[in-house]
Amino acid sequence: ARELTKSTIPALIDALTSSYELPERAIRIELTEQAALRDEAKTLAAAMALTAVGAGLVLDDFGTGHSSFAWLADLPFDSLKIDHGLTSRLGQQRNDTILSAITLLAQRLNMSTTAEGVEKREDGGRLRALGFDYAQGFAFARPMDSANALKFLKG
Repeated sequence: ARELTKSTIPALIDALTSSYELPERAIRIELTEQAALRDEAKTLAAAMALTAVGAGLVLDDFGTGHSSFAWLADLPFDSLKIDHGLTSRLGQQRNDTILSAITLLAQRLNMSTTAEGVEKREDGGRLRALGFDYAQGFAFARPMDSANALKFLKG
C-alpha cells in the first residue's frame, strides 16, 4: 500500500503497458484490506490513478480479518482473492454457502474470484461449482522462478 501511493507508479504501469503492448488489466496490483486501511484517502486516490492507466486491482485475502463490503463499493477492484482460511474449509455446508454468496456478489460487481490455498486438485470442481473463476495453490504448482514458470506453462 505504501508503494501504491507513490505518484510514479501509474506512469510506470502506463509505460510498461504501452512498451510491451499489453492488454488492459494485464498488470494486476494486489492489495490487502489491512494495507489499504493505513491511509484510506491515499489508497483511494492511488487506486483511481492505477485503474485510469489500465491496471487491474485485486482485493487480496478477502474473508479474513475485518473484511468490509465498503471496500467493494468504494475501491475499483476488479477481482477478489478469497483467503485460504475460507477455502480450506471447503465441503462444510455453512462455509460453502458463504463462498457461494461471495462469488455471486463478485459476479454481480463484474469481478473475478480466485480461491487461494488450494491443496487438493479434486477441489477444483467443487470450487468451480461454487462460482470461482480461478484457483491458486500447491495443488497446481509450487512457487518457481520465471524460467521454470515458462517451462510449466508450455507444458
